[in-house]
Amino acid sequence: MMKSEFLNPYNFVKLPKSKRTKYNDSDKHTGVIEYSITTKTPLFIPNTSSETAFLQSDKCVDTKDIHQSYDFYSYTMLEANKRYENEYHSPVIPGSEVRGMVRSIYETLTASCMSGLTEDETPIKKVDGTYKPGLITKNRNSYAIFEAKSIRTDFDDKKVDDKKLLDGEKIFIKKPDKNQKTINSYSKKYTSYYNTEGYIINWGATKKNKEQYVFYKKNEEALCHIDKKFIESEETLLKIIKDYKENLDLEDKDKKEEYEKCDIYETALKNFINGASKEEYFPVNYIALNNSPDNVYISPYTISKEVYKNTIGKLAGEFAPCKDDSEVCPACALFGRIGEKHTSSIASKLRFADLYPVDKNKALKDFYYKDTLTIQTLANPQLNNVAFYLQRPNNANFWTYDYYIDKNDLTNVKIEQGKLRGRKYYWHHKKCSFPEQVEVTKLNKTIRPVKSDITFNGKIYFEDISKRQLKELIWIINGGNVDSKGNADICYKLGTGKPLGLGSVKCNVNNVFERVLNINGDDIEYKEIDIADEYKEVSYDNVGFCESAKAEFLNICNYNAVPEDIMISYPRQKDQMEDEVLEEGFLWYQNNQITKQKNNKKIDKHNKVCIKQILPTAEKVTTLKANVPQKASKK
Repeated sequence: MMKSEFLNPYNFVKLPKSKRTKYNDSDKHTGVIEYSITTKTPLFIPNTSSETAFLQSDKCVDTKDIHQSYDFYSYTMLEANKRYENEYHSPVIPGSEVRGMVRSIYETLTASCMSGLTEDETPIKKVDGTYKPGLITKNRNSYAIFEAKSIRTDFDDKKVDDKKLLDGEKIFIKKPDKNQKTINSYSKKYTSYYNTEGYIINWGATKKNKEQYVFYKKNEEALCHIDKKFIESEETLLKIIKDYKENLDLEDKDKKEEYEKCDIYETALKNFINGASKEEYFPVNYIALNNSPDNVYISPYTISKEVYKNTIGKLAGEFAPCKDDSEVCPACALFGRIGEKHTSSIASKLRFADLYPVDKNKALKDFYYKDTLTIQTLANPQLNNVAFYLQRPNNANFWTYDYYIDKNDLTNVKIEQGKLRGRKYYWHHKKCSFPEQVEVTKLNKTIRPVKSDITFNGKIYFEDISKRQLKELIWIINGGNVDSKGNADICYKLGTGKPLGLGSVKCNVNNVFERVLNINGDDIEYKEIDIADEYKEVSYDNVGFCESAKAEFLNICNYNAVPEDIMISYPRQKDQMEDEVLEEGFLWYQNNQITKQKNNKKIDKHNKVCIKQILPTAEKVTTLKANVPQKASKK
């Protein structure tokens, strides 16, 4: 393996041009599919009855928080205060886990909706733009925002008690001169000397804890009016504050103080929104793209994250979870859905039973990869990684969910809704190994996975489905059989730890039985008829799966797609390629943002960021090179 090569753990199967609607087939069939799942790499599904199953949970020394440790799923109810290093239980794969896996695949191949999408989620992303001071005021149906100026306070504690000045509190100051840097006095009342109305902000204008600013109007005419939801929603301005607080280390004294000041600002903002504050204005920071009042973003900070106007549901378009009963997709029609109203819910036509090991005589310990395994920290999906989750617009230098910057004109922001790359899938690791010396922390987990080459049997019961639906299910559950020469080995991902190589499984259909009702006079007879032979020749094409998804899906699900000598990893710098454990994964993201200048003159940082396109199409594996600046400072 070249020392500079890596492949990102996941990629996307692109969305088709349009969503399909449910089938109008009239034939109905009821029966059972008997199938097996064999682990190609170690598999882990947690028994959540205890999150401290192993001794590692007692060894976390970095904080008072616990280190989570989980046994594999079983029917054993684990005791909270007991440790299970030397005690083993018969592993079980919950039917619900397989159901989720199969549904996701079925949605992809039938051009159905993305049922698991959190459609109301608003993406948030850190940008390098410098926000400007502003003041908002509440109108009947909107908020008006005014351009403001800011000046730092330097109050003499002996003359005034500035500790009582809270965020959003109104004071009066003498209007500062053009080059004045600070003010050292104020009044609570208007006078001929203190004749300029201003509002206190203690932390939004700077990240230096002890600095305080006053915002005062630059112009009497409002810059623009903003929809009330964009200020009041928990998913917009308040979300930035929440995100900031969640990323502060409260073990650090300075960060704890910053958190407390955050709380004060948040409370003051909520009081202003709810009308509990008597003040007419409230201090914020804003940026107007292209100096347009139609494209304004609000934040407490001058250096901030942006909360975008386009939600994930809006970006997904017609592939957002089904709502309209008249346009139910094939997946919702087969797997069911919970509607907003009782009448709009759809019952599932499938029931996935739990799966049990085939070898019932095997010693319980022999089912497991090793007694315990501490794995690297795994984060939740980061939708703010725009370069990964969104298609790159043509000629884009920087792009977000709402807009992009053309590399040929860095001063011009083009307002254009982002386009999702598609449905997320993880690559299979042919060579799956795990570092031995992973430090136990509050952020990672210790687990006990089932080892590779363990086979589980299970059943899927179907009721009143068409032959077309049955063929589709059989193709998926039988792992495709797309290449008679055996060059392709279609496998899926199940359970936890997919980016690390865990959870690659091979599925095989063993039997298919249809239950038939015969009425002979007064006698009613139920029969199970073996119909497996009818479905031996199903293929991707003859079942009618989505053609646009075919190449990418078959490649990313091919167990042999990625050669053993290619590192599958979240992005690394060159100086991190030799590391077994990626401890500072943020460095690549940090240093893959390249600032640019035009004619040797500084351009607003908001328009300077360049993010390289790093994900090739999933149709063909192309290794990625860590050609970003080396050896960033490690703090």
